[in-house]
Amino acid sequence: MPRSKRRQLVLLGPATGKSENAPLGRIREVRQTLAGYNTGPDGTAAEGAALERLHGPGMVIELPTSGDVVTQAMASLNDEAIAWPVLEKLCKTLGWRLMDVETGRVMSW
Repeated sequence: MPRSKRRQLVLLGPATGKSENAPLGRIREVRQTLAGYNTGPDGTAAEGAALERLHGPGMVIELPTSGDVVTQAMASLNDEAIAWPVLEKLCKTLGWRLMDVETGRVMSW
């Protein structure tokens, strides 16, 4: 049976008005923020990996570890019905936005 395609969304910070995005924050702050939404590491972190995977309700969020400041993160939804309300609340609360990778549509609240 073919595996269903996972929806991918990019988490972006608030728009700055200069066709740029504000950063999501320092990696430590982003981890702490996502922990408040039941999203965190599963204990299998690989030392020196370019990405850190955080598992949450119906999704996996990948954070780049190449720098201290996170400018965007990738959310792969494996259960959209569960993940969507969490992402929507996160974005409403923090002013973050979502960009659909497939369509390029940016959603903000």
